[in-house]
Amino acid sequence: MTHIGLIGWTPVSPGAAVSVDLADGYAFVADMGGVLDVFDISDPTAPTVVGSYSQPGQELIGVDVVGDYAYLAWDYYGLVRVDISDPTNPTYAGTQKDGTYANSFDSDDGVYGYVSYGYTYGSELKVYDLASFPSAPVASYNAVGNRHAGSVDVVGDRLYMAATNGGPYFEIVDVSNPLAPVQVAYLPTPQASYGTWSGEIEVAGDYAYWARGALPSQGLTGGLLTIGIGDENNPYVADFDSIPDAGIVALPGGGGSSGLDVVGDRLYMASTSGLYIYDLSDPADPALLINPNVDTDFALPGAFLPSRGGDVEVDNGFAYVTAFEMGNAGGLAVYDVADDIACDLFKGQGFEADIGDVVFSNTVDGLRITLTGQDDWTITEAKLHLGDVDTATRDVSGFPVNRGGNPKVGQFDYRADAVGDEIVFDFTLAELDAADTDDDGIIAVATHAELEGVWQNCQGGLSIVEAGAWGGCEGMDLDFGGKSTAMVMEIDLADLGLFV
Repeated sequence: MTHIGLIGWTPVSPGAAVSVDLADGYAFVADMGGVLDVFDISDPTAPTVVGSYSQPGQELIGVDVVGDYAYLAWDYYGLVRVDISDPTNPTYAGTQKDGTYANSFDSDDGVYGYVSYGYTYGSELKVYDLASFPSAPVASYNAVGNRHAGSVDVVGDRLYMAATNGGPYFEIVDVSNPLAPVQVAYLPTPQASYGTWSGEIEVAGDYAYWARGALPSQGLTGGLLTIGIGDENNPYVADFDSIPDAGIVALPGGGGSSGLDVVGDRLYMASTSGLYIYDLSDPADPALLINPNVDTDFALPGAFLPSRGGDVEVDNGFAYVTAFEMGNAGGLAVYDVADDIACDLFKGQGFEADIGDVVFSNTVDGLRITLTGQDDWTITEAKLHLGDVDTATRDVSGFPVNRGGNPKVGQFDYRADAVGDEIVFDFTLAELDAADTDDDGIIAVATHAELEGVWQNCQGGLSIVEAGAWGGCEGMDLDFGGKSTAMVMEIDLADLGLFV
């Protein structure tokens, strides 16, 4: 199993791709040059611009998609809403400006939207009723110490915010009543220790992850800052991982560094060099898995260098990374960040006669299962069925079986003949979710294939022989509980970057 890395990229103009959000098979990329580009990402190896919207003159900082609208934090213009119901033709749908420079927008419920402003002392955070937008904000909030407000992340009834111009500060705000935000706690995070420039904050469980940056001329280093929020009244620094190339994306009101995204037990962070990946098995102490300066498959394409950083969003095992550099050097890069799961086709009992391969991989729509023959064996047809597994008892369910508990292969839901030398089954997330009846993200897959082999007979000639084979994964194998040699494969979809 190996990470694939960079698989495609597309430049943008003016080249300052600073933020990205994903929705319905499209990537929405904010370019600081004042352009929102819409990419069709149905083929992640070739992201294609299919629509755009522009307002020259001010820097477009961030994009966040809520329903049929993209909400844009657009510097001196304020909060701009664009109708994206037709992604190929984004259209203006209103503006509201209630501060000096809009820096960040987020909405957790699609009802209220929260906008942070720089140089708007005393009311750096504005709350909007999205149903009546554009209209005056329904509430304002004063960031600690009259600071510039930066990245905001809303999770349930809590808002987590970066406050710059000193500090920087990490702030927790109670928004259970959106009409009256109340401070819960704040934490100074000295720039001498964690970097001057404040990037994206994302909260997962009891921890907040904060991208920080610094200019080399300052003699400081940015990186990944982890803040414990299990006791929200007493947030604390849990960990800091120094990243010299964390990014220095310039934002109004004090600047910022790159973006990050948390999916499952992985954290993805954009940098000036490429994509960093961390393991969050211990969420208080992220462990570095991928450094793009070492693992060059995760470096930015040469066409995007030099970069000042960017943003990242991850979906279905693909990471969409923006690269920021004025002068037509930036754009959108796509990385495959999910490991394939490689299993085998076995004839006979146990794992002794391996005559083919079964490979599980991620697609932009869900899961792909590819069956092929090995050596002198050629696959001709296959049947496949999805079911569920009780991880406590190891029992499988959802398969057609006889009274003895043996599978009825003829009643499997899916059947296909070989095309060339392989058989491919594709499944959407909805189909995977239907199979995962206990909603734990782990499914059971049974596949039976027919293969043909060429063998030398006792007369010295060649004979065609046929064999049936079951898909099996050593260490992930189950059975139906009957007397047959049928196998069932246990697949954790999170290992493929898939979440249902």
